[in-house]
Amino acid sequence: MLFVERTPSIDGDLKGWLQAIAQLRSIPAVRAIPGHGPVTADWHGALANESRYLSTLLEDVRTAIKLGRSMEQAIDGSSLSERGNWVLFDIVNRRNTSLIFPVLEWE
Repeated sequence: MLFVERTPSIDGDLKGWLQAIAQLRSIPAVRAIPGHGPVTADWHGALANESRYLSTLLEDVRTAIKLGRSMEQAIDGSSLSERGNWVLFDIVNRRNTSLIFPVLEWE
């Protein structure tokens, strides 16, 4: 799902979502109607923003786990570089982190 302005809310496999974004880039569409946010002609840019956020989240949570941090520490510290880029960041990012942390613990 495409998110414009609003923090992407993970529902499913984060790594699969990143793969799907890579596939969506090849669609020859003029504009996109996102699941959240305004219709955009710059949907490639919106996908790039979404991919950047999700990749940052993935790497930050992986790093937290490698460093032996707790889920709460990961929730408080993941993806903070993206905070100013998204509406509802503080709420949705906490939820995203709490969803992917237990999955990534088993990588």
